Amino acid sequence: MRTFLGSGLEDEDDRRYFRVAFFSGLRPGEQAGLQWGDIDWQRKIICVRRSIGRFGKGPTKTVESKRDVAM
Repeated sequence: MRTFLGSGLEDEDDRRYFRVAFFSGLRPGEQAGLQWGDIDWQRKIICVRRSIGRFGKGPTKTVESKRDVAM
């Protein structure tokens, strides 16, 4: 993982995306569904409220999936 994040990716935006993917515990659809308003920089949390799947955008998979994740 260190090699992949360090020298395996040239673009910093790609490194940020994969850091969130590896360390946040979000499902891929939840990560794809994130919007800037879902990030609370002051409280340092990611608010999971929606997901994107093969059938389009929508709420999270279950009610319990709506949660706040520490950054």
